[in-house]
Amino acid sequence: DMLDSCAAKRATSIYLASGTIPMFPWQLAGGPMSLLEVDDVNLEQPEIAFERVDWASPARQLVAECMIMASGAAGSFGAAEQVALPYRLYTLAQRHRQWRLSQGAIEINLPECNLKVTSPIRRYSDLVAHYQLKAHVAGQKLPFTHEGIRDITNAVGSRVKSSVRLSRESDRYWVAQYFQQQPQEAVFSAVFLRWLREDSRLGIVLVEDIAREIPIKMQRNVQLGEPLFIKCIDVDAPNLTVKLAEAKMA
Repeated sequence: DMLDSCAAKRATSIYLASGTIPMFPWQLAGGPMSLLEVDDVNLEQPEIAFERVDWASPARQLVAECMIMASGAAGSFGAAEQVALPYRLYTLAQRHRQWRLSQGAIEINLPECNLKVTSPIRRYSDLVAHYQLKAHVAGQKLPFTHEGIRDITNAVGSRVKSSVRLSRESDRYWVAQYFQQQPQEAVFSAVFLRWLREDSRLGIVLVEDIAREIPIKMQRNVQLGEPLFIKCIDVDAPNLTVKLAEAKMA
């Protein structure tokens, strides 16, 4: 139908610094499909409240692990019932598992038939999995064959890659613009997140003012989660890059 064609064409929601482009039309994504509860909005005297969020809180980790277990259960069920589903490559699933464990996630023994089903509103492959599982449970003919799933996966994968690239380039553009407009002597609060290459002291910091993760070359050993003061020493706007360094505070 028209909604499915729209979702298939976009393949995924795109998250840009300037706003979100949802997979489904805004009338649905911002309304019946939205998780936000909105009653009356006073546009005459708008107020914006900010709250510091702990992205590594136990509650968020619990939700994330439950979503992974739900996807694992769906994958096991589909494999046992021989349902054609858009499974992920096992190598990619293993990389994601290793990254989660490095971030402090608990160990979960999941089957090798890795699947994602928890975001059918923003990922078309998840929506296709829902189509298939719902039809199978209801005893109906599956909407897609194994060959059809393969074709959809290939087409969606290409579109998702383009969307991810667009999102990253947009993010890099606005980050470069932000630092280019700051005073040369400006100092920013940051938190050291992880090492990219510890042997060369190349790591990632979260710049708190803009909530963005940016590479940084450290001149000393740093602990994960350590607060830092940083400064921008160079902005290459055409190439969308910024160069950060730790600021020496008196």
